Amino acid sequence: LTRDFDMTLIPEFTNKTLNTISVDFKGKTYSLKQGVSRFPELRTRENNMMLTFQGTGTLDISYLRGWL
Repeated sequence: LTRDFDMTLIPEFTNKTLNTISVDFKGKTYSLKQGVSRFPELRTRENNMMLTFQGTGTLDISYLRGWL
């Protein structure tokens, strides 16, 4: 993910399948079960955010600008 603003990037994942998909960020792995997942630890203010996925399924990724 690449951002073009000066705010914290917080991705939100929607797993549309029954399969669990995993995402790795900075050496830590998070499980994405069916439905919406968001992790407070999974955020950045850097220009790029490298995410690595494992598993099979359909996944939507959206992001919020900032944290309330």
